[in-house]
Amino acid sequence: MEIWDIYDQQNRKTGQLIERSRVNALKPGQYHGCVNALLYDQTGQVLVQQRSFCKETNPGVWDIFTGGSMLAGETPEQAISREVAEELSLFRLDFTYLGYEARPDIKCIMHYYKALIPDMAKETISIQRIEVERIDWLSLDKACELLTDSPYDQKWVNKCFFDDIK
Repeated sequence: MEIWDIYDQQNRKTGQLIERSRVNALKPGQYHGCVNALLYDQTGQVLVQQRSFCKETNPGVWDIFTGGSMLAGETPEQAISREVAEELSLFRLDFTYLGYEARPDIKCIMHYYKALIPDMAKETISIQRIEVERIDWLSLDKACELLTDSPYDQKWVNKCFFDDIK
């Protein structure tokens, strides 16, 4: 059972913990920590992933971001490294931190990153089937077409990524 720290809207730990299964019990103004990274290669192609069909939320949905929830005691940097390693077997990427935003829609403080995947590392990607069904590489414009239901994600792509790697 995963245990998460509870944060306030300003990204401060409250000193309280919550089990993953009880995330819906978070009160207004309480959040758990999450991380998201946009991963791209030297040509500007973006790694997109299809969520596993056995996931509880959004099974089979394609996503432009790689990430997940922070475990209790983890920093955002530790969490993004762990998530990318677990889901894609990519280690020691150089993540650039872009900022965070309180996401009341999913009750989390979302930390956003980006990282260039070197060509040699692309060849070592191995997906964790319990998390990821498959991956693909798309142009940024095509990848952005996957952002249909979250104005938050679209905002961060537009604000932080689009001009950098197009």
